[in-house]
Amino acid sequence: MIIYNGQPYSRLGDISGGYNRSFRYGDGLFETIRVFRGEAVFIERNFDRLRKGIVLLGYHCEWESWKQEVLAGIEQILDHQESAGPGRIRLHVWREGKGAYAPQIDSLSYLIEYAVLSVEPFEQPETVTLSDFHGIPLQDSPVSRIKTASALPYVLAA
Repeated sequence: MIIYNGQPYSRLGDISGGYNRSFRYGDGLFETIRVFRGEAVFIERNFDRLRKGIVLLGYHCEWESWKQEVLAGIEQILDHQESAGPGRIRLHVWREGKGAYAPQIDSLSYLIEYAVLSVEPFEQPETVTLSDFHGIPLQDSPVSRIKTASALPYVLAA
């Protein structure tokens, strides 16, 4: 189950349209929210970073009502899970509408997905993986402090 703009769907194929600006231009943000024993943890930190990204990218929404709508969707996803096992919620947000690089509107769409994890995230042994990938160095900028849909340096390093 996924939640797209407040509506439940059984699969992503039902909603992925050709004019999705995040798919076309990377004009989007995401947050990954850990689920521990059936509860979304550190969610206020996720929403704090998300709000900063929404402001930085110039998206328009009535923050408090939009946040409450998204939180209701997250609760719906969590209620839909058959067990309170480990998981991860991915909240993807993007600017709606057509337009090439210059968007025609600045309102938001969002998608909430849930993925089951095989191990509780806070009960597994801590491991660290390092990469010596130097293909695309990261640059410090305001955009590097938010989770954008343009994560190519991380994809290539992985």
